[in-house]
Amino acid sequence: MDDSDFEDDDKRTSLSSEKREGTKGTKENPIRICTATWGGYQGGPYFNKGYEANAASRFVEEYGIWVEFINIDDFGAGREAFKAGEVDMIWSTVDSLPCEAEMFASIGAKIVHMVDWSRGGDAMPVTRDITSIND
Repeated sequence: MDDSDFEDDDKRTSLSSEKREGTKGTKENPIRICTATWGGYQGGPYFNKGYEANAASRFVEEYGIWVEFINIDDFGAGREAFKAGEVDMIWSTVDSLPCEAEMFASIGAKIVHMVDWSRGGDAMPVTRDITSIND
């Protein structure tokens, strides 16, 4: 797999292939969180005042932690970036956990935070001529 396998707006192409060492959450070494373009994940970048680590971020202002959100829409590529140490966390929906629990267990990964219960957060847009699930 090379950089051409990723979409143009996918930031993974700019990630270092070297595992990052040292204290995470600093200006020089922000915590990198893998996310996707699903709207439910946008609370993090909103709180951060964007995807890039920056001094205006509420993570910095309120907690002193520098955070960068990395958009990786390719499920497998996001997991590979996590295993390689290119990102420090994955923001994911809990329904994906059964598909990846074995991989996470094999590298000692842990679930550290549950953001919310998704009750009606998903939608299926349809054309005007579809008026019920039966259509």
